[in-house]
Amino acid sequence: WRPRRTGRTGHRPPPAAAGDLFAQFAGAAMALVLASAVWPRALRAFERGEIEGIPGHFTLPVWPFLLIIVIGSGLLAVSFLISAAGAARRLRG
Repeated sequence: WRPRRTGRTGHRPPPAAAGDLFAQFAGAAMALVLASAVWPRALRAFERGEIEGIPGHFTLPVWPFLLIIVIGSGLLAVSFLISAAGAARRLRG
């Protein structure tokens, strides 16, 4: 089996472009699910002033790390959606 040559750089056959589009949307959905699952926990940790560690030795607040997960997941979802837009353009031709 050999891939088909098209003469255009980066061109994918329609089934591959459709699969890419689906994968990008699935990735965005998973990143948004992660962000929405962690967000309430981050708010609760902030409101309660939750800390981790051994009091008197070394402690850190929990909420900044949870907020990093929420922001990172949101940015990842945006990245997936940008890639999905590119896949949709390739699918249309």
